[in-house]
Amino acid sequence: MPTSQHQAAVIQSRGKKALPILVSTSPLRPTDILIRTHYAALNPADYICRDNGMFLLNYPAVLGCDLSGVIEAIGSGVDASEFKIGARVLASSTSFQEKKPEFGAFQEKVMVPGERVSLIPDHVSFEEAATIPLAVHTVFWGLHVIGLISSTSSWSLPQSFLTTSSSKPAILVWGASSSVGVMAVQICTFLGFSVYATASSKHHNHIKQLGAHRVFDYNDTNVVGNIVAAVKEDGATMTTGYLAIGSFSQCVDVLSKLRPSPSAPPSKLAYAGMMPLTASNLLSIARWAVFSAPKGVKAKFVVAPSDARESKALSKYIFGSWLKERLEKKEIAPASKPRIVGGLDAVDKGLDELKKGVSGEKLIIKVVSD
Repeated sequence: MPTSQHQAAVIQSRGKKALPILVSTSPLRPTDILIRTHYAALNPADYICRDNGMFLLNYPAVLGCDLSGVIEAIGSGVDASEFKIGARVLASSTSFQEKKPEFGAFQEKVMVPGERVSLIPDHVSFEEAATIPLAVHTVFWGLHVIGLISSTSSWSLPQSFLTTSSSKPAILVWGASSSVGVMAVQICTFLGFSVYATASSKHHNHIKQLGAHRVFDYNDTNVVGNIVAAVKEDGATMTTGYLAIGSFSQCVDVLSKLRPSPSAPPSKLAYAGMMPLTASNLLSIARWAVFSAPKGVKAKFVVAPSDARESKALSKYIFGSWLKERLEKKEIAPASKPRIVGGLDAVDKGLDELKKGVSGEKLIIKVVSD
């Protein structure tokens, strides 16, 4: 096979399957790193985009947000002191932002902006590393939309105001066994929050090991009352929540019932769920806004900073320093247990399985040999 070509799982048009074909390897931009992909993770955004064309303005398209592999080439504008050819790395691709096939993770060679790439410590496998990037990105984006971090602090985490108080503030993490939920528990715990999490009972021990203060079964009919009672019993204050996956209305109810007073500022809820932009879903979003506002809760969808410079700076902070250091010190564990569903020819099979529902694990594909 010529070195200027590689295999990619390509979608030719909306609703079509992702099929492996030979594609040309695009010239590397100065700000990018070319990664030879070993593993790529599957995310809900991928099957939504495949089925509905959401975020995809151009076809053919290559999906995929999470990947791990080795550096094959480095753009002239990337700091050569940070990366070397052959280094083991993980990356959060820009497939949705760039809307060009060369940036999707479901292929043998992927172009990724240098600020979205992080070195993998020796104790973390390629399989584990592939579960990490988008989950971490999504949690940080959520912290940004509800005002816990901002560009005014040069993207440094406000750890001091959380850990110096006499009692830790509490945060609700709903859907804690999902890949985003697992990272939300760990990152919020690192920040100094007391995390009150929900997950099915079989995942409770794991979520506690990751740092959650208390874990509740979302299947319990009185889960809202149980969380509210526990927070009050602990004498904690909870004015923020992170909904990774699950019930929007129950999250709002928890935060509403725990407001310090009717005159207090609205509590804040970050919602990381993905959904097709259908008329029905747009109506649901409008209903949520109407439902949550009178209850004193301000809900926001998790999105990247709209300012390109801010978004790039945040990515640089996450992957260039914060994540790299946390992984090296073993302060952050991989998002979820990885499970290989096949190679590039199994992308659709994996997305169909993910669409039906997966709990406590992350589906990944093996792209090339380790």
